[in-house]
Amino acid sequence: MGYESAILYEASRRGYSYAVIEDAKFEHTRTLGQGYNFYEFGASMRTLGYHPLSVLARFLRCFMMGEEIGRKGALYIIWTFSPEDGGYDRMFDQSLRNYVRAKQSLKFGRFKRALSKLMILSPYRNDLTKNI
Repeated sequence: MGYESAILYEASRRGYSYAVIEDAKFEHTRTLGQGYNFYEFGASMRTLGYHPLSVLARFLRCFMMGEEIGRKGALYIIWTFSPEDGGYDRMFDQSLRNYVRAKQSLKFGRFKRALSKLMILSPYRNDLTKNI
């Protein structure tokens, strides 16, 4: 549970840096999503302490766009993220789970600030607030 994400989050939490090599070539031994429909994505996200808004955003992107894991996989995300505990919540140290949640909360804060800046700079802002 958590796959490579746990390693990357733990490295980041401990102050290590890492690089993502975009040009690395690899082949899956079976078609991505074939036969398991990403059934444990939601459980993995719960295990790592993902913020519910992150899970919802990923669900919406996958469900609406049909990309990456498809609509069925998106539904599995929501289903397996649900609070029913199968022991997943205790697989990683609570400090790692808290770190993941805090890191995602920071991203939401930056997104919210950027969105509010856009509203301030929007030429339609005065029209929207004129009657308030």
